[in-house]
Amino acid sequence: MANTTNYYKILGVNEQSDDADIKRAYRKLAFKYHPDRNPEDKFAEDKFKQVTEAYRVLSDAKKRAEYDRNRFSSAYDAASQAAYRSPTTHVDDVFDIFDHFSNAKNTSRKKYQPIRGADLKYGVTISFEDSILGATTTVEILRSEQCTRCRGTGIEPRTYPMICPVCLGKGRVRQSHGFLGFTQVCQECNGTGRVYQKACSQCQGDSRILQKRKIAIKIPPNIEEGTNLKVSGEGESGLYGGSPGDLFITVHVRPHEFFGRKDNDIWCEIPLDVTQAILGGVIEVPTLEGKVRIRIPSGTQPDRVFRLSKKGVPFSSNGHRGDLLVKVKVRIPSHISPRQRELLEEFAYLSGEKVSRPTSRFMEIPKKKLSSWFQKVFKQKSNEA
Repeated sequence: MANTTNYYKILGVNEQSDDADIKRAYRKLAFKYHPDRNPEDKFAEDKFKQVTEAYRVLSDAKKRAEYDRNRFSSAYDAASQAAYRSPTTHVDDVFDIFDHFSNAKNTSRKKYQPIRGADLKYGVTISFEDSILGATTTVEILRSEQCTRCRGTGIEPRTYPMICPVCLGKGRVRQSHGFLGFTQVCQECNGTGRVYQKACSQCQGDSRILQKRKIAIKIPPNIEEGTNLKVSGEGESGLYGGSPGDLFITVHVRPHEFFGRKDNDIWCEIPLDVTQAILGGVIEVPTLEGKVRIRIPSGTQPDRVFRLSKKGVPFSSNGHRGDLLVKVKVRIPSHISPRQRELLEEFAYLSGEKVSRPTSRFMEIPKKKLSSWFQKVFKQKSNEA
């Protein structure tokens, strides 16, 4: 008995239609009889299955050629038709692609697996003071976020997705080359199993768009160069309801022109005049919170270190702080006046020290007298000769 099923008629095309015409006709009918557009409509559901079956045959060149040869032959019986039809489970799988968009609650069908968003890594440079005391800074990042127009579906609002006419919602297609066969990602739908009646005009169907954002970063106290901070949920947006990625910030500390750090202590060097070192006094020392005064005892030696308690780095565990270490560098004047020399020589004499002047009495003779003296000596030596 000849087959009376006319796949060309089901799709509304003729025997001379090319692949593009067949695909276009299928998309139109699939959209028309889409189950989401016709809920609880048995007729629409049956029509949708018919056009899907017709497209499976006519979109495959080999199946279409065999169908054209045998469709009026008695040999093309029900068993032959069954070879072209997908099993019932395949038809059911076609609807899996729509469950994601219609929020179907049938747990027996497969769903799109949520895909977590990618993590992002950025760097930020802070001052020495902020690394010690803590601060809040901002970093500008560029990340993919869910499209606000389509809400992450990739579809223009008030339009519906359609199953991919090539893979029929599977996301993968099988290719055969002689005895070899393999499956690969469907190029028509990029493995998603769906195509759009009209892609979102804002994200062009990608479901996400690039956005610049300024993120506030809280810098904790006692942070060191190269420390990585994690900001949860501030990475790129996920797909299919997946959670967003995280943002990782690498902290760089700008060197300070005056302060240095060793473990939890801060150190610095303060210049000290000779008279201050000898006589003592009070000097001002800068700290991270402002200036403080310290007393320099008389007779302070060069490179002596003074410790200022709890003026260093805060401890992260119990809130206690390190100390500020102040090293004094005694400054020796490179030039002094005659009066200053006289006073220093007197000081040395009183201290029992011997101080020699840098010039001799011979070098203090005026040049004219020195010249006449040399001439007289040479003349005398010449006469004796």
